[in-house]
Amino acid sequence: PAIITAPQILASADIFCYTLHVSLAPQPAGVTTRYTLDGTSPVLSSTAATSPVIVTATTTLTARNFRKGGPVGIGSSRTFRKVEPSAAVAVKDPAPGLTYAHYEGRWKMLPDFRTLTPAKTGVIPDFTLVRPAGAEWYGMRYDGLLRIDATGVYAFTLASDDGSRLTIDGQVIVDHDGPHSLSDRSGIIPLAAGYHRIAVDYFQGEGGDGLVVTWARAGAAPGPIPADHLFHE
Repeated sequence: PAIITAPQILASADIFCYTLHVSLAPQPAGVTTRYTLDGTSPVLSSTAATSPVIVTATTTLTARNFRKGGPVGIGSSRTFRKVEPSAAVAVKDPAPGLTYAHYEGRWKMLPDFRTLTPAKTGVIPDFTLVRPAGAEWYGMRYDGLLRIDATGVYAFTLASDDGSRLTIDGQVIVDHDGPHSLSDRSGIIPLAAGYHRIAVDYFQGEGGDGLVVTWARAGAAPGPIPADHLFHE
């Protein structure tokens, strides 16, 4: 017998700025997935999922499979929310690279580096670590501007050993604090085209260290943030 699971609703994110393409995973032969956009349970007369659904407003898509004139298995539901992108900031004469501050100290959680005196400061092209001799017990703070070329929802990932935090326009997008081995966490934010303030805090305790910052417009493959998108005032 065919094993029919609940319909899988596929989309790049649960939030969007303008439009969003939503699709439903294919089902075995003889099974038709039907859906509604008002949160009600689909019936035999509901629209069949033969092509991607274009969502333009906050919507709850509910789907269920049908076979031989009746429902089969359980349904599934997913809500997509239309949001306003974070507004760009006005910038005069941005210069390439990020400002950084390097700190020395022993922490188990990220401190507020802005209240501490850095051991070293400068400008750096990207989120490269500035390691001291021994590469243990130090911290970094990067501040600058991120240039966004097209309005949309962007995903950011921090891979770090130990703690790290990513803030954009004053909003914490990824919080990966505390002592841990190299691992990653991600977050998303809608951004308008233009410049946005970006900050990354990082601390290293004992053992290995590491920090990798990647991004992707929702639905695209992730990769490092290009240096030509990073600036400071």
